[in-house]
Parts: sequence; structure tokens; C-alpha cells
Amino acid sequence: MVSVFFNGRLGNNIFQYIFCRVAAVRNNCNFYIPNGLEESNNFYRNISTTLNIKLEDSVDGNLHRWIGDNLFDIDFGKNDGIINRLLGEVNIEDVTDGCFLNGFYQNDSYMIDYEDNIKKEWLPFKENLKELSKLLLEKYDVDKYCYIHFRGRDYKTIPQFFLPIDYYIEAINYINSIKDDIKFVIITDDIIEATNFFPNYDVISNEMEIDFYLLSNAKYSIIPNSSFSWWASWLNNNSEIIVAPNRWFNYNKCYGDGFEPPKIKTNKFYYI
Repeated sequence: MVSVFFNGRLGNNIFQYIFCRVAAVRNNCNFYIPNGLEESNNFYRNISTTLNIKLEDSVDGNLHRWIGDNLFDIDFGKNDGIINRLLGEVNIEDVTDGCFLNGFYQNDSYMIDYEDNIKKEWLPFKENLKELSKLLLEKYDVDKYCYIHFRGRDYKTIPQFFLPIDYYIEAINYINSIKDDIKFVIITDDIIEATNFFPNYDVISNEMEIDFYLLSNAKYSIIPNSSFSWWASWLNNNSEIIVAPNRWFNYNKCYGDGFEPPKIKTNKFYYI
């Protein structure tokens, strides 16, 4: 069996889940994802005892449980009780049957051969999302609108991550060079800050799963350095152009010249 410690929010959870699924397929073994907060707490406490490690309990802002329940219908796998080895931030080739994974695994190199499985079987959207999002997709027709994801709430307190208006202006100009009659709508978790940044565009904020689903349907999109929009965009079968910040977390060059994390760059995005 292969299992994983959920750490962070939705985008991080998806990376962790998919890495676990791919590892299980490669090793022809079971995988197991604890379902719900109580099951997660109990499972991780048992793992702490089994492997003689200390895993953080659920805390505000980091529940250490799968938080995509309202977005995807996933398979939680089977717990066969066989866990005997802890692995951190490793390559997929290092994972064997019996491994418990504790890392973020933010790259798509291990996903390439499994893209159809991921999109069709491992991360199927909840059926009700189509109905819940229908009116918004009609109002903001993906053929006429570019969807801009703006993450403000927590990022605006982290200067090294928060993207300046210059990034969005350059990205908007690039989209306009491709389709000069396009309109723009802002999808955000922070209406006030987004309105300050984009006073001339519509700004919308919905339940997390609806915003994710909207982004996953966009033909034209501009995203920030957020694993939330990374995944919504990566799963998108409708996209023509996805603009993303060059160097990702390192857009503001706080970590030298390269990407941060180093392997998160994907050929599905256009970087500026």
C-alpha cells in the first residue's frame, strides 16, 4: 500500500493525491486516502506510532485531510495496513509498496503517461458543478471572456509571492494581442483587493469548487502562482492559452533566477 500525508490546501492536496495514485499504479499495489477529518486524524496518528514520527494534528488553515470533497468524486482506495517506510520529497521511481509519502510533489513529469486516467477517472468533477456553474458560464462566455484568477486574501500578506499589477497588465496585453475583442472577468477570493487592482472589470467570487470549475473551462486565462489555478488549468481540456507568471513563486526574484519550486514548470502554460 502507498499512502500520503495531506499538507496544505486544495492544490497541494491534489498534487499529493495524484503522486500517490501514480506510485500505486507503478508498483501494482493498493493506495489509501483517509476519508474525512476523523478518519484522517486516526490514520495519521497510527502512522506516527508505526513509523515513530510526529505528524502535525489538524490545525486551522491546514486540516491535514482531503478537502476536495465538493469538487471531485475520488476513489479513496483500500487500507491494507502495510506501511513500513517514510519518504519525503522524492522522485516517483523511489516509491515502493509500503511507502508513506510526506511531501508536495509539485511537478507534472510523473503525470504525463497518466493524463487520461487523471482527467477521466481519478479526478472526475461532481456532476452538480455543471448545473451550479451554468449561468456564470453563459454570462461570461468562454469564447468572449478571458478569466483572470486573482489570489489576494493570504497572498497579499506574503510580499515574495504576491504578484504586482505589472504582471497582470503584461498578461492582459498578451491576450489582447491574440484576440483584440476579448473581455476580461476576475475570479477571486478577495473582492476588495481585486476591485482595487481591476476597477474596470467584473469581479466575481463564488464557492471554491465553482471558481475552480470555471477556471477549468476557460479558453483564455491568466493565473497567479497558485496551485489552485495550476490544477484548474492543467485539467482544462478547453484551453487555447493559459498565461502564468515566469519563475512561479520566484516571479519577484526573491530566490535567485530559477523557478520555485524548481519542477513546477509545465509546458501547458505560457510564461511571462
